[in-house]
Formats: sequence, C-alpha cells, structure tokens
Amino acid sequence: MSFNHAAAAALVFGALYLALWCYMAYMYSTRQYKWASRTTVLFVHTSLRVASQACGVAFGVLAWDSPVVFVVYLLLGAEGYITLTIAAFYFLHHYLLAHFGALRLLRPDINSLTKNQEGLCLVEMILGIPLYLPWRYWPDDRIAIVDAWLIPGNALIVGGGVMMAAKMDVKSPEHAGLTVDEVLKRNARHLATAKVLRTAGYGVFLVLIVVYCGFIVKTWTRPGRSNSTLVIVTIVAMLLFIRGVFGVLQSSMNNLSYYNPSSYRADGMAPRFTAMEYCLAVVPEFACLTPARLY
Repeated sequence: MSFNHAAAAALVFGALYLALWCYMAYMYSTRQYKWASRTTVLFVHTSLRVASQACGVAFGVLAWDSPVVFVVYLLLGAEGYITLTIAAFYFLHHYLLAHFGALRLLRPDINSLTKNQEGLCLVEMILGIPLYLPWRYWPDDRIAIVDAWLIPGNALIVGGGVMMAAKMDVKSPEHAGLTVDEVLKRNARHLATAKVLRTAGYGVFLVLIVVYCGFIVKTWTRPGRSNSTLVIVTIVAMLLFIRGVFGVLQSSMNNLSYYNPSSYRADGMAPRFTAMEYCLAVVPEFACLTPARLY
C-alpha cells in the first residue's frame, strides 16, 4: 500500500468537490437554495463526486488489495455523469423559460395522468423502453425522452463496469496464481461483452449531449435571447461533449481503455492513464459546475 499519483489526483479533486459541497450545503441550510429546484441535481452530482473521489483515494492507496473499491469508483463515476447530464437539460429549461416564457422542453403536469397511467409509466421507465414510453404520455416532452434514454444508458454503463471489474479482479480465488495478462486472456469473451455494454451506454449519453447542443444552436437563432447567459450554456455544452466523446473512445479504444493491461501497474493505475482520466473526464465535469451556477 502506498500513496501514489492516482491517490493524489483523487485527493485534489475530492477536496475541490468537498469545498463546493460545503458551500452548497450552507446555501441550503440558509434557504438561499431551495430543495425543489434545479440546483438540487447539481448537489446530488457533487455528493456523488465527493464519494467517487474518496474511492479514488482509497483505490490509489489500496490498489488491487480491495477491488470492490474500484467497482464502487466506476459506479459512482457513471452516476455522477448521469446527474450532470440531467442537470444540463433542467438548467437549459430554466434559461428558456426565463427568457421566452414557455417552451416544449419540460413535460406537462403529470397529474393529468390517471393513477393507472402513472403506475404503468413508472414500470416502463424502470424497464427502460425509451422509444415507446415518452410518446405515449407526453409527445411534446423533451425531458421525459431524455430521462427514458438515460435509464437504459446508465444501466449499460453500470452493468459493463461491474462485469469488467469482476473479470479483472486478480485477487479473486478463480484467478489465483495468474498474472494480469493471463486473467485478461482467460476472460476475453466476458470483457468483450463488458466493453460493448459500456460503449453502448456512453454512446447513448453522447447522443443526448448532441441533442442538448442542438437545442442550444436553435436557441442562438431566436430573438430576445440573453447572449451572455447563452455563452455560459454553450461552454457547458462543449465541456459535456468533450466528456461524452472521451467516454465513448475510452470504452471502445484499447489504448484508452480500462481493459488495457498497460493502463495499470502493481500499485494501481498507470500515470498516463490517470492523467488522461482526470484531464478528459473529471476536469470537464468539474468545469461544468462553476458556469452552471451562474444561470
């Protein structure tokens, strides 16, 4: 066990996220932020990222002595990404509502549904039927469509991550006496399946970010817009797009992937992989938070 570069990077961003979490907690405690607001989605994201970075520190210190920490790190990272994507759409909804009065981005009043429809809607959303669900109840509801796609997309990423971590666990009894390369060769088929699942999941997220960018491009053409605020929204869109592209590339390209043995050393992640992970995943996500609070 040792405190290495991966633990140091996780500690730095963990401290930044914790500072932001404390600030937001103070704002909620003084009622300057309301729980029933778009800001709460960012608070959830920040909480997940604090926990994720704590797991990053633990994995940097414990390395493969505790593979469960690595699994939790992957899961929390995926959940952090999904909450940030949701927040982006809700903040865009707030901007459009503030400047144009009304729009067809957020769903109509759900109370217009019967109890049976609400129950069936919930079951379908949990099961993840994104092509079918939104159009049945809210044909003009863009956010319902986003929510319906995010659920299966998130499930694909989480399922692929859990499968990957389980099959890469060199400490597992079934892998006793095997090197990392031997473990990867033995589980090549399962790891290939995990790779496809994660790539598909991140692909769904990237499509949703492209849709988000499309809404912004259309907004630039509308009269009565606030250019200064829209610039902030556009910056957030570009950061999310970078994060989305990296997610797809990382899950599909071997030299960028968690599946590549060269991404690891005996004490955890290799320095190159750590730098790539933080520069193209963690930094864009964190950078989204500062301008997001300004609109």
